[in-house]
Amino acid sequence: MYYRINKLCGREDYSVKFNGKIDSKIVNKILEVLKDFEVKSKSSDSIWLQKGDKRIFVFFYGEILFTNFTKDEVTSIVNSIVG
Repeated sequence: MYYRINKLCGREDYSVKFNGKIDSKIVNKILEVLKDFEVKSKSSDSIWLQKGDKRIFVFFYGEILFTNFTKDEVTSIVNSIVG
């Protein structure tokens, strides 16, 4: 799956956009890779994960937002998810 990482306005905020939707297989992989994060909210179209001041918002239309992460952390997480 192709993706692109974009820096957002925040100090350490990033958006990862995928070339397709995030299906249940990818959602399960995300939850497995980020098992040390607490699931704060889960709906039919998104998930909010948090660990301390780090937040991840997964939107099933094909985007993940990372708040308070370095680019290296984001790249490592995404590579673990998409393999």
